[in-house]
Amino acid sequence: MTDALPEDIKSLTTSHHIDVVSGRNVAATQTDPLPSYLPSLDEVISHADQRVESVFDTDDQEEGLKKLHHLSAVHRAYDVHNLLAGRESALLAGALTRSLVEGGLAERWISSRPAEEAPRSATLAAERQNIIDAIAESDLSVPNLERWNNPLSSPVFADSKPGPVIPNVQAGISRSATTSLETMLLLPAPLMDVFGMCSHVNHAATWLTAGDDSAELGVTPSTAFAAVLAQAAGTSAASIAGFNHRGPVLDLIAASTAGHDFDVLASLGREKRIEDVKPRKATASVETWSGPPPLAVLDDLLDELREEALVVWSLVKEAPNPFGGPIHEVNLTSALPYQAARDLLWLSIRGTYADCSPFMAPTGARMLLEQGSELAWRFSNPSDSELLKRYQSHMDDATDRKKAVENRLRTRTSSVQAVESLLYPRGRGNFAIDTRRRPSSESAVIPGPLDHLGELSLGATEPFWELAYKLLTQCAHATPLGLLHSVARVDPTTGQPFLSHEMTALSLHAACMGAALTMRGLSPLIANQAGLSSPMDWLVELFKAVSRVQYKAQQIHFLG
Repeated sequence: MTDALPEDIKSLTTSHHIDVVSGRNVAATQTDPLPSYLPSLDEVISHADQRVESVFDTDDQEEGLKKLHHLSAVHRAYDVHNLLAGRESALLAGALTRSLVEGGLAERWISSRPAEEAPRSATLAAERQNIIDAIAESDLSVPNLERWNNPLSSPVFADSKPGPVIPNVQAGISRSATTSLETMLLLPAPLMDVFGMCSHVNHAATWLTAGDDSAELGVTPSTAFAAVLAQAAGTSAASIAGFNHRGPVLDLIAASTAGHDFDVLASLGREKRIEDVKPRKATASVETWSGPPPLAVLDDLLDELREEALVVWSLVKEAPNPFGGPIHEVNLTSALPYQAARDLLWLSIRGTYADCSPFMAPTGARMLLEQGSELAWRFSNPSDSELLKRYQSHMDDATDRKKAVENRLRTRTSSVQAVESLLYPRGRGNFAIDTRRRPSSESAVIPGPLDHLGELSLGATEPFWELAYKLLTQCAHATPLGLLHSVARVDPTTGQPFLSHEMTALSLHAACMGAALTMRGLSPLIANQAGLSSPMDWLVELFKAVSRVQYKAQQIHFLG
Protein backbone atom coordinates (compact mmCIF):
# COMPACT_ATOMS: atom_id res chain seq x y z
CA MET A 1 0.00 0.00 0.00
CA THR A 2 1.25 3.49 -0.84
CA ASP A 3 -1.33 5.30 1.26
CA ALA A 4 0.39 5.11 4.64
CA LEU A 5 0.58 8.43 6.42
CA PRO A 6 4.10 9.89 5.89
CA GLU A 7 6.12 10.45 9.05
CA ASP A 8 6.20 14.23 8.60
CA ILE A 9 2.40 14.25 8.36
CA LYS A 10 1.91 11.65 11.09
CA SER A 11 3.97 13.70 13.53
CA LEU A 12 1.33 16.40 13.39
CA THR A 13 -1.48 14.07 14.42
CA THR A 14 -0.20 13.07 17.85
CA SER A 15 -1.74 14.19 21.13
CA HIS A 16 0.86 16.98 21.25
CA HIS A 17 -1.29 18.82 18.75
CA ILE A 18 0.47 21.33 16.52
CA ASP A 19 -1.32 24.55 15.71
CA VAL A 20 -1.84 24.19 11.95
CA VAL A 21 -1.89 27.96 11.57
CA SER A 22 1.29 28.98 13.36
CA GLY A 23 3.12 25.69 13.87
CA ARG A 24 3.26 26.17 17.65
CA ASN A 25 2.07 23.73 20.28
CA VAL A 26 -1.39 24.70 21.48
CA ALA A 27 -2.67 24.18 24.98
CA ALA A 28 -3.83 20.61 24.36
CA THR A 29 -1.07 18.24 25.50
CA GLN A 30 -0.91 14.83 27.06
CA THR A 31 -1.04 16.39 30.52
CA ASP A 32 -4.29 18.26 29.92
CA PRO A 33 -7.36 16.48 31.34
CA LEU A 34 -9.95 15.68 28.70
CA PRO A 35 -13.50 16.94 29.27
CA SER A 36 -15.56 14.12 30.76
CA TYR A 37 -17.81 13.87 27.72
CA LEU A 38 -14.89 12.79 25.49
CA PRO A 39 -14.08 9.54 27.37
CA SER A 40 -17.83 8.91 27.50
CA LEU A 41 -18.11 9.45 23.75
CA ASP A 42 -15.19 7.11 23.19
CA GLU A 43 -16.96 4.42 25.21
CA VAL A 44 -20.13 4.79 23.14
CA ILE A 45 -18.16 4.52 19.89
CA SER A 46 -16.28 1.45 21.12
CA HIS A 47 -19.59 -0.19 21.98
CA ALA A 48 -20.96 0.63 18.51
CA ASP A 49 -17.75 -0.65 16.88
CA GLN A 50 -18.14 -4.04 18.55
CA ARG A 51 -21.53 -4.43 16.83
CA VAL A 52 -20.20 -3.82 13.29
CA GLU A 53 -20.68 -6.82 11.01
CA SER A 54 -18.56 -7.71 7.99
CA VAL A 55 -19.72 -5.63 5.06
CA PHE A 56 -18.66 -7.90 2.23
CA ASP A 57 -20.09 -11.25 3.37
CA THR A 58 -23.59 -10.78 1.93
CA ASP A 59 -25.12 -11.00 -1.53
CA ASP A 60 -28.11 -8.85 -0.52
CA GLN A 61 -27.67 -5.21 -1.49
CA GLU A 62 -30.05 -3.78 1.11
CA GLU A 63 -28.32 -5.67 3.91
CA GLY A 64 -24.90 -4.68 2.60
CA LEU A 65 -25.85 -1.00 2.54
CA LYS A 66 -27.19 -1.26 6.09
CA LYS A 67 -23.90 -2.74 7.31
CA LEU A 68 -22.00 -0.03 5.43
CA HIS A 69 -24.09 2.62 7.15
CA HIS A 70 -23.30 1.16 10.56
CA LEU A 71 -19.58 1.01 9.77
CA SER A 72 -19.59 4.57 8.47
CA ALA A 73 -21.33 5.83 11.61
CA VAL A 74 -18.49 4.44 13.73
CA HIS A 75 -15.91 6.16 11.50
CA ARG A 76 -17.66 9.53 11.57
CA ALA A 77 -18.22 9.40 15.32
CA TYR A 78 -14.52 8.69 15.81
CA ASP A 79 -13.78 11.66 13.56
CA VAL A 80 -15.91 13.94 15.75
CA HIS A 81 -14.23 12.59 18.89
CA ASN A 82 -10.73 13.09 17.48
CA LEU A 83 -11.47 16.59 16.18
CA LEU A 84 -12.79 17.63 19.59
CA ALA A 85 -9.91 15.99 21.45
CA GLY A 86 -7.36 17.55 19.09
CA ARG A 87 -9.08 20.95 19.22
CA GLU A 88 -9.32 20.99 15.45
CA SER A 89 -12.06 22.14 13.09
CA ALA A 90 -15.33 22.61 14.96
CA LEU A 91 -17.06 23.26 11.63
CA LEU A 92 -15.96 19.90 10.23
CA ALA A 93 -17.02 18.21 13.48
CA GLY A 94 -20.41 19.92 13.10
CA ALA A 95 -20.80 18.77 9.49
CA LEU A 96 -19.92 15.18 10.40
CA THR A 97 -22.33 15.31 13.34
CA ARG A 98 -25.06 16.52 11.03
CA SER A 99 -24.57 13.50 8.77
CA LEU A 100 -24.71 11.20 11.81
CA VAL A 101 -28.01 12.71 12.96
CA GLU A 102 -29.40 12.36 9.43
CA GLY A 103 -28.32 8.72 9.45
CA GLY A 104 -30.03 8.07 12.77
CA LEU A 105 -33.27 9.54 11.45
CA ALA A 106 -32.99 7.53 8.22
CA GLU A 107 -32.61 4.31 10.23
CA ARG A 108 -35.76 5.11 12.18
CA TRP A 109 -37.67 5.81 9.00
CA ILE A 110 -36.47 2.61 7.29
CA SER A 111 -37.36 0.47 10.31
CA SER A 112 -40.97 1.67 10.05
CA ARG A 113 -41.36 0.61 6.40
CA PRO A 114 -42.82 -2.70 5.12
CA ALA A 115 -40.31 -5.55 5.08
CA GLU A 116 -40.62 -6.08 1.32
CA GLU A 117 -39.30 -2.59 0.56
CA ALA A 118 -35.62 -1.85 -0.05
CA PRO A 119 -35.32 1.94 0.45
CA ARG A 120 -31.51 1.99 0.63
CA SER A 121 -31.25 0.22 -2.70
CA ALA A 122 -33.92 2.47 -4.22
CA THR A 123 -32.03 5.54 -2.95
CA LEU A 124 -28.86 4.24 -4.58
CA ALA A 125 -30.70 3.89 -7.88
CA ALA A 126 -32.05 7.42 -7.56
CA GLU A 127 -28.60 8.84 -6.85
CA ARG A 128 -27.15 7.15 -9.91
CA GLN A 129 -29.93 8.53 -12.07
CA ASN A 130 -29.33 12.02 -10.64
CA ILE A 131 -25.69 11.82 -11.70
CA ILE A 132 -26.70 10.74 -15.20
CA ASP A 133 -29.18 13.62 -15.42
CA ALA A 134 -26.64 16.16 -14.14
CA ILE A 135 -24.10 15.08 -16.74
CA ALA A 136 -26.67 15.22 -19.53
CA GLU A 137 -27.87 18.69 -18.50
CA SER A 138 -24.33 20.07 -18.36
CA ASP A 139 -23.23 18.45 -21.63
CA LEU A 140 -20.16 16.97 -19.93
CA SER A 141 -18.33 13.85 -20.99
CA VAL A 142 -17.45 11.58 -18.06
CA PRO A 143 -15.62 8.54 -19.47
CA ASN A 144 -15.39 6.82 -16.09
CA LEU A 145 -19.07 7.18 -15.22
CA GLU A 146 -19.26 3.50 -14.26
CA ARG A 147 -16.59 4.08 -11.63
CA TRP A 148 -18.45 7.08 -10.26
CA ASN A 149 -21.74 5.20 -10.11
CA ASN A 150 -20.22 2.01 -8.70
CA PRO A 151 -16.65 2.27 -7.39
CA LEU A 152 -16.80 -1.34 -6.14
CA SER A 153 -16.16 -4.26 -8.45
CA SER A 154 -18.52 -6.38 -6.32
CA PRO A 155 -21.63 -7.46 -8.28
CA VAL A 156 -23.72 -7.02 -5.10
CA PHE A 157 -23.94 -3.28 -5.73
CA ALA A 158 -24.02 -3.35 -9.54
CA ASP A 159 -27.74 -2.70 -9.95
CA SER A 160 -30.57 -1.45 -7.76
CA LYS A 161 -34.29 -2.01 -7.62
CA PRO A 162 -36.56 1.03 -7.86
CA GLY A 163 -38.98 1.71 -5.02
CA PRO A 164 -39.73 4.19 -2.21
CA VAL A 165 -36.68 6.40 -1.65
CA ILE A 166 -35.47 7.58 1.77
CA PRO A 167 -36.98 11.04 2.38
CA ASN A 168 -34.86 14.15 2.49
CA VAL A 169 -33.41 14.19 6.01
CA GLN A 170 -31.36 17.32 5.36
CA ALA A 171 -33.27 20.55 4.72
CA GLY A 172 -36.00 21.43 7.20
CA ILE A 173 -35.83 18.16 9.10
CA SER A 174 -35.66 19.93 12.48
CA ARG A 175 -39.23 21.14 11.91
CA SER A 176 -40.74 18.12 10.16
CA ALA A 177 -39.30 15.51 12.57
CA THR A 178 -38.92 17.50 15.78
CA THR A 179 -40.17 14.75 18.08
CA SER A 180 -37.93 12.05 16.58
CA LEU A 181 -34.90 14.31 16.72
CA GLU A 182 -35.37 15.25 20.35
CA THR A 183 -36.16 11.69 21.37
CA MET A 184 -32.98 10.42 19.72
CA LEU A 185 -30.59 13.20 20.81
CA LEU A 186 -32.18 14.43 24.05
CA LEU A 187 -31.28 17.87 22.69
CA PRO A 188 -33.46 20.66 21.24
CA ALA A 189 -34.25 19.98 17.57
CA PRO A 190 -33.16 23.47 16.33
CA LEU A 191 -29.56 22.49 17.06
CA MET A 192 -29.77 20.47 13.85
CA ASP A 193 -29.91 23.80 12.03
CA VAL A 194 -26.68 24.83 13.76
CA PHE A 195 -24.99 21.67 12.45
CA GLY A 196 -26.30 22.56 9.00
CA MET A 197 -24.75 26.02 9.21
CA CYS A 198 -21.43 24.34 10.02
CA SER A 199 -21.53 22.19 6.89
CA HIS A 200 -22.26 25.28 4.77
CA VAL A 201 -19.60 27.40 6.56
CA ASN A 202 -22.16 30.04 7.43
CA HIS A 203 -20.62 32.90 9.40
CA ALA A 204 -23.07 32.27 12.24
CA ALA A 205 -21.45 28.85 12.68
CA THR A 206 -17.87 30.16 12.58
CA TRP A 207 -18.85 32.41 15.47
CA LEU A 208 -19.18 29.32 17.68
CA THR A 209 -15.37 29.03 17.44
CA ALA A 210 -14.73 32.53 18.78
CA GLY A 211 -15.11 31.94 22.50
CA ASP A 212 -12.65 33.03 25.18
CA ASP A 213 -11.98 29.36 25.96
CA SER A 214 -11.00 28.55 22.36
CA ALA A 215 -7.44 27.28 22.01
CA GLU A 216 -7.35 28.54 18.44
CA LEU A 217 -9.54 31.35 17.15
CA GLY A 218 -11.80 30.24 14.32
CA VAL A 219 -11.12 26.54 14.82
CA THR A 220 -11.78 25.30 18.36
CA PRO A 221 -15.39 25.00 19.53
CA SER A 222 -16.54 26.68 22.70
CA THR A 223 -17.06 24.37 25.67
CA ALA A 224 -20.82 24.42 25.17
CA PHE A 225 -20.65 23.67 21.47
CA ALA A 226 -18.12 20.85 21.94
CA ALA A 227 -20.41 19.21 24.51
CA VAL A 228 -23.40 19.51 22.15
CA LEU A 229 -21.39 17.92 19.32
CA ALA A 230 -20.25 15.05 21.54
CA GLN A 231 -23.78 14.26 22.69
CA ALA A 232 -25.36 14.51 19.23
CA ALA A 233 -22.65 12.41 17.57
CA GLY A 234 -22.73 9.75 20.28
CA THR A 235 -26.48 9.36 20.56
CA SER A 236 -26.84 9.24 16.76
CA ALA A 237 -24.13 6.58 16.38
CA ALA A 238 -25.73 4.56 19.19
CA SER A 239 -29.14 4.84 17.53
CA ILE A 240 -27.72 3.57 14.23
CA ALA A 241 -26.03 0.70 16.09
CA GLY A 242 -29.25 -0.13 17.94
CA PHE A 243 -28.51 0.64 21.60
CA ASN A 244 -29.54 4.26 22.19
CA HIS A 245 -30.46 5.47 25.72
CA ARG A 246 -28.72 2.51 27.35
CA GLY A 247 -25.50 1.99 29.30
CA PRO A 248 -22.67 4.22 28.04
CA VAL A 249 -25.09 6.55 26.22
CA LEU A 250 -26.63 7.67 29.50
CA ASP A 251 -23.16 8.43 30.88
CA LEU A 252 -22.40 10.48 27.76
CA ILE A 253 -25.62 12.48 28.07
CA ALA A 254 -24.93 13.25 31.73
CA ALA A 255 -21.34 14.33 31.03
CA SER A 256 -22.33 16.43 27.99
CA THR A 257 -25.23 18.15 29.72
CA ALA A 258 -22.81 19.40 32.37
CA GLY A 259 -21.01 21.23 29.56
CA HIS A 260 -23.94 22.71 27.63
CA ASP A 261 -26.92 22.75 30.10
CA PHE A 262 -29.58 22.16 27.41
CA ASP A 263 -32.77 20.34 28.34
CA VAL A 264 -35.79 19.58 26.15
CA LEU A 265 -39.27 20.93 26.88
CA ALA A 266 -42.30 18.71 26.38
CA SER A 267 -43.85 19.17 22.94
CA LEU A 268 -47.19 20.91 22.62
CA GLY A 269 -49.65 19.73 20.01
CA ARG A 270 -49.11 16.98 17.47
CA GLU A 271 -45.90 14.99 17.56
CA LYS A 272 -43.70 15.32 14.49
CA ARG A 273 -42.03 12.01 13.79
CA ILE A 274 -39.67 10.93 11.02
CA GLU A 275 -41.87 7.87 10.47
CA ASP A 276 -44.63 10.16 9.21
CA VAL A 277 -42.46 11.79 6.53
CA LYS A 278 -43.36 10.54 3.07
CA PRO A 279 -40.73 8.84 0.86
CA ARG A 280 -39.37 10.63 -2.15
CA LYS A 281 -40.64 9.66 -5.58
CA ALA A 282 -39.26 6.34 -6.79
CA THR A 283 -36.80 6.24 -9.64
CA ALA A 284 -37.37 4.10 -12.73
CA SER A 285 -33.65 3.39 -13.24
CA VAL A 286 -32.72 -0.30 -13.49
CA GLU A 287 -29.34 0.11 -15.19
CA THR A 288 -26.46 -2.14 -14.16
CA TRP A 289 -23.11 -0.57 -13.20
CA SER A 290 -20.23 -2.99 -13.21
CA GLY A 291 -17.08 -1.28 -14.37
CA PRO A 292 -13.59 -2.74 -14.28
CA PRO A 293 -11.45 -2.55 -11.12
CA PRO A 294 -9.15 0.51 -10.89
CA LEU A 295 -5.80 0.42 -12.64
CA ALA A 296 -2.75 -0.06 -10.40
CA VAL A 297 -1.22 3.13 -11.82
CA LEU A 298 -3.87 5.17 -9.99
CA ASP A 299 -2.06 4.56 -6.69
CA ASP A 300 1.08 6.20 -8.11
CA LEU A 301 -0.95 9.07 -9.55
CA LEU A 302 -2.55 9.65 -6.16
CA ASP A 303 0.86 9.86 -4.52
CA GLU A 304 1.91 12.49 -7.07
CA LEU A 305 -1.35 14.38 -6.55
CA ARG A 306 -0.90 14.48 -2.79
CA GLU A 307 2.61 15.85 -3.20
CA GLU A 308 1.19 18.73 -5.24
CA ALA A 309 -1.59 19.27 -2.68
CA LEU A 310 1.00 19.49 0.09
CA VAL A 311 2.70 22.28 -1.87
CA VAL A 312 -0.59 24.20 -1.77
CA TRP A 313 -0.82 23.54 1.96
CA SER A 314 2.74 24.77 2.49
CA LEU A 315 2.00 28.03 0.67
CA VAL A 316 -1.16 28.58 2.73
CA LYS A 317 0.54 27.65 6.00
CA GLU A 318 3.65 29.75 5.40
CA ALA A 319 1.75 32.94 4.55
CA PRO A 320 1.95 35.60 7.27
CA ASN A 321 -0.76 34.99 9.84
CA PRO A 322 -2.29 38.36 10.76
CA PHE A 323 -4.62 36.85 13.33
CA GLY A 324 -2.19 35.39 15.83
CA GLY A 325 -2.34 38.20 18.36
CA PRO A 326 -4.86 38.93 21.13
CA ILE A 327 -8.40 38.31 19.92
CA HIS A 328 -9.59 41.85 20.66
CA GLU A 329 -7.07 43.23 18.15
CA VAL A 330 -8.20 41.26 15.12
CA ASN A 331 -11.00 41.70 12.61
CA LEU A 332 -13.23 38.70 13.37
CA THR A 333 -15.12 39.11 10.09
CA SER A 334 -12.03 38.05 8.16
CA ALA A 335 -10.21 36.11 10.90
CA LEU A 336 -12.87 33.44 11.41
CA PRO A 337 -13.22 32.29 7.76
CA TYR A 338 -9.45 32.63 7.25
CA GLN A 339 -8.55 30.37 10.17
CA ALA A 340 -11.36 27.93 9.42
CA ALA A 341 -10.19 27.53 5.81
CA ARG A 342 -6.59 26.84 6.82
CA ASP A 343 -7.65 24.13 9.25
CA LEU A 344 -10.12 22.58 6.79
CA LEU A 345 -7.46 22.41 4.06
CA TRP A 346 -5.03 20.64 6.36
CA LEU A 347 -7.64 18.13 7.54
CA SER A 348 -8.90 17.48 4.00
CA ILE A 349 -5.40 16.62 2.78
CA ARG A 350 -4.61 14.57 5.88
CA GLY A 351 -7.89 12.72 5.48
CA THR A 352 -6.86 11.21 2.13
CA TYR A 353 -4.34 8.86 3.73
CA ALA A 354 -5.24 5.28 4.61
CA ASP A 355 -4.59 5.86 8.31
CA CYS A 356 -7.50 8.32 8.41
CA SER A 357 -11.27 8.03 8.15
CA PRO A 358 -12.74 8.06 4.63
CA PHE A 359 -15.24 10.85 5.39
CA MET A 360 -13.18 13.85 6.51
CA ALA A 361 -11.64 14.63 3.11
CA PRO A 362 -14.78 14.89 0.93
CA THR A 363 -16.74 16.63 3.69
CA GLY A 364 -14.00 19.20 4.28
CA ALA A 365 -13.43 19.65 0.55
CA ARG A 366 -17.11 20.37 -0.07
CA MET A 367 -17.08 22.96 2.71
CA LEU A 368 -13.97 24.64 1.29
CA LEU A 369 -15.39 24.67 -2.24
CA GLU A 370 -18.56 26.28 -0.95
CA GLN A 371 -16.71 28.86 1.16
CA GLY A 372 -14.27 29.72 -1.63
CA SER A 373 -16.94 30.06 -4.30
CA GLU A 374 -19.06 32.27 -2.02
CA LEU A 375 -16.11 34.60 -1.46
CA ALA A 376 -15.26 34.56 -5.16
CA TRP A 377 -18.82 35.65 -5.92
CA ARG A 378 -18.82 38.26 -3.17
CA PHE A 379 -15.67 39.95 -4.47
CA SER A 380 -16.25 39.42 -8.21
CA ASN A 381 -17.76 42.88 -8.73
CA PRO A 382 -15.13 45.58 -8.13
CA SER A 383 -17.48 48.49 -7.44
CA ASP A 384 -17.49 49.74 -3.85
CA SER A 385 -21.27 49.87 -3.71
CA GLU A 386 -21.69 46.27 -4.89
CA LEU A 387 -18.93 45.02 -2.56
CA LEU A 388 -20.70 46.66 0.38
CA LYS A 389 -24.09 45.34 -0.72
CA ARG A 390 -22.84 41.76 -0.97
CA TYR A 391 -20.99 41.97 2.32
CA GLN A 392 -24.08 43.28 4.07
CA SER A 393 -26.26 40.59 2.50
CA HIS A 394 -23.82 37.91 3.63
CA MET A 395 -23.69 39.19 7.19
CA ASP A 396 -27.41 39.91 7.40
CA ASP A 397 -28.14 36.39 6.22
CA ALA A 398 -25.91 35.00 8.97
CA THR A 399 -27.52 37.29 11.54
CA ASP A 400 -31.01 36.26 10.44
CA ARG A 401 -30.13 32.57 10.66
CA LYS A 402 -28.58 33.01 14.08
CA LYS A 403 -31.60 34.93 15.37
CA ALA A 404 -34.00 32.34 13.95
CA VAL A 405 -32.13 29.52 15.68
CA GLU A 406 -32.05 31.51 18.92
CA ASN A 407 -35.80 32.11 18.83
CA ARG A 408 -36.54 28.45 18.14
CA LEU A 409 -34.13 27.22 20.81
CA ARG A 410 -35.83 29.37 23.42
CA THR A 411 -39.11 27.57 22.68
CA ARG A 412 -37.53 24.11 23.10
CA THR A 413 -35.40 24.48 26.24
CA SER A 414 -35.91 26.02 29.67
CA SER A 415 -32.26 27.07 29.97
CA VAL A 416 -31.80 30.63 28.75
CA GLN A 417 -28.14 30.46 29.77
CA ALA A 418 -27.54 27.43 27.56
CA VAL A 419 -28.75 29.36 24.49
CA GLU A 420 -26.70 32.40 25.48
CA SER A 421 -23.48 30.43 26.04
CA LEU A 422 -23.79 28.61 22.73
CA LEU A 423 -24.72 31.47 20.40
CA TYR A 424 -22.91 34.35 22.12
CA PRO A 425 -19.55 32.88 23.22
CA ARG A 426 -18.02 36.38 23.39
CA GLY A 427 -21.10 37.98 24.87
CA ARG A 428 -23.44 40.40 23.15
CA GLY A 429 -21.63 43.23 21.46
CA ASN A 430 -21.50 45.36 18.34
CA PHE A 431 -20.22 42.49 16.21
CA ALA A 432 -21.05 42.15 12.51
CA ILE A 433 -22.80 38.85 13.17
CA ASP A 434 -25.14 40.45 15.72
CA THR A 435 -25.95 43.65 13.83
CA ARG A 436 -28.57 43.65 11.12
CA ARG A 437 -28.19 46.43 8.56
CA ARG A 438 -31.38 46.04 6.54
CA PRO A 439 -34.83 47.25 7.59
CA SER A 440 -36.74 44.54 9.42
CA SER A 441 -39.24 44.40 6.56
CA GLU A 442 -36.55 43.23 4.11
CA SER A 443 -34.93 39.81 3.97
CA ALA A 444 -31.29 39.18 3.18
CA VAL A 445 -31.12 37.22 -0.06
CA ILE A 446 -27.89 35.56 -1.12
CA PRO A 447 -27.30 33.01 -3.89
CA GLY A 448 -27.02 29.36 -2.98
CA PRO A 449 -23.91 27.16 -3.41
CA LEU A 450 -24.77 26.02 -6.94
CA ASP A 451 -25.37 29.63 -7.99
CA HIS A 452 -21.93 30.60 -6.69
CA LEU A 453 -20.28 27.65 -8.42
CA GLY A 454 -22.04 28.44 -11.68
CA GLU A 455 -20.38 31.86 -11.79
CA LEU A 456 -16.82 30.63 -11.25
CA SER A 457 -14.27 31.28 -13.96
CA LEU A 458 -11.35 29.02 -13.20
CA GLY A 459 -10.15 27.68 -16.53
CA ALA A 460 -12.61 24.77 -16.29
CA THR A 461 -16.16 24.43 -17.51
CA GLU A 462 -18.71 25.73 -15.06
CA PRO A 463 -20.84 22.55 -15.01
CA PHE A 464 -17.82 20.58 -13.79
CA TRP A 465 -17.86 22.37 -10.43
CA GLU A 466 -21.59 21.93 -10.05
CA LEU A 467 -21.21 18.20 -10.73
CA ALA A 468 -18.21 18.04 -8.39
CA TYR A 469 -20.29 19.60 -5.62
CA LYS A 470 -23.02 17.00 -6.13
CA LEU A 471 -20.51 14.14 -6.01
CA LEU A 472 -18.83 15.43 -2.86
CA THR A 473 -22.25 15.88 -1.29
CA GLN A 474 -22.86 12.11 -1.48
CA CYS A 475 -19.95 11.46 0.87
CA ALA A 476 -20.66 14.51 3.03
CA HIS A 477 -24.15 13.16 3.75
CA ALA A 478 -23.07 9.49 3.76
CA THR A 479 -25.71 8.54 1.18
CA PRO A 480 -25.70 4.97 -0.21
CA LEU A 481 -23.53 5.96 -3.17
CA GLY A 482 -21.26 7.99 -0.90
CA LEU A 483 -20.90 4.91 1.32
CA LEU A 484 -19.71 2.85 -1.64
CA HIS A 485 -17.02 5.43 -2.37
CA SER A 486 -15.94 5.37 1.28
CA VAL A 487 -15.01 1.67 1.17
CA ALA A 488 -13.91 1.37 -2.45
CA ARG A 489 -10.36 0.54 -1.35
CA VAL A 490 -9.45 -1.64 1.60
CA ASP A 491 -6.04 -2.12 3.19
CA PRO A 492 -5.49 -5.89 2.90
CA THR A 493 -3.40 -5.94 6.09
CA THR A 494 -5.60 -3.96 8.48
CA GLY A 495 -8.98 -4.11 6.75
CA GLN A 496 -9.20 -0.31 7.02
CA PRO A 497 -11.46 1.08 4.27
CA PHE A 498 -10.71 4.31 2.51
CA LEU A 499 -11.93 6.47 -0.35
CA SER A 500 -12.09 5.52 -4.00
CA HIS A 501 -9.33 6.91 -6.19
CA GLU A 502 -11.84 9.16 -7.92
CA MET A 503 -13.33 10.65 -4.75
CA THR A 504 -9.87 11.10 -3.23
CA ALA A 505 -8.68 13.02 -6.27
CA LEU A 506 -11.81 15.16 -6.38
CA SER A 507 -11.52 15.91 -2.65
CA LEU A 508 -7.94 17.11 -2.98
CA HIS A 509 -8.78 19.13 -6.09
CA ALA A 510 -11.82 20.83 -4.54
CA ALA A 511 -10.12 21.44 -1.20
CA CYS A 512 -7.11 23.16 -2.76
CA MET A 513 -9.28 25.21 -5.12
CA GLY A 514 -11.66 26.23 -2.33
CA ALA A 515 -8.83 27.25 -0.03
CA ALA A 516 -7.13 29.28 -2.77
CA LEU A 517 -10.37 31.09 -3.61
CA THR A 518 -10.86 31.84 0.08
CA MET A 519 -7.36 33.29 0.39
CA ARG A 520 -7.81 35.34 -2.77
CA GLY A 521 -11.10 36.78 -1.53
CA LEU A 522 -9.72 37.64 1.91
CA SER A 523 -6.26 38.77 0.75
CA PRO A 524 -6.97 42.55 0.83
CA LEU A 525 -8.29 42.24 4.40
CA ILE A 526 -5.39 40.02 5.41
CA ALA A 527 -2.84 42.41 3.92
CA ASN A 528 -4.44 45.40 5.66
CA GLN A 529 -4.67 43.57 9.00
CA ALA A 530 -1.01 42.49 8.88
CA GLY A 531 0.31 45.72 7.39
CA LEU A 532 1.60 43.86 4.33
CA SER A 533 2.33 45.05 0.83
CA SER A 534 0.33 43.59 -2.05
CA PRO A 535 -0.08 39.79 -1.75
CA MET A 536 -0.25 39.41 -5.55
CA ASP A 537 3.02 37.49 -5.98
CA TRP A 538 1.99 34.98 -3.32
CA LEU A 539 -1.46 34.55 -4.87
CA VAL A 540 0.05 33.91 -8.31
CA GLU A 541 2.30 31.22 -6.84
CA LEU A 542 -0.64 29.73 -4.93
CA PHE A 543 -2.86 29.44 -8.00
CA LYS A 544 -0.01 27.97 -10.04
CA ALA A 545 0.28 25.28 -7.39
CA VAL A 546 -3.49 24.72 -7.53
CA SER A 547 -3.35 24.38 -11.32
CA ARG A 548 -0.81 21.58 -10.90
CA VAL A 549 -3.20 19.89 -8.45
CA GLN A 550 -6.00 20.24 -11.00
CA TYR A 551 -3.87 18.73 -13.78
CA LYS A 552 -2.94 15.69 -11.65
CA ALA A 553 -6.45 15.27 -10.24
CA GLN A 554 -8.13 15.23 -13.64
CA GLN A 555 -5.97 12.28 -14.64
CA ILE A 556 -7.78 10.33 -11.91
CA HIS A 557 -11.33 11.68 -11.63
CA PHE A 558 -11.73 12.57 -15.36
CA LEU A 559 -14.07 15.47 -14.67
CA GLY A 560 -13.82 18.79 -16.44
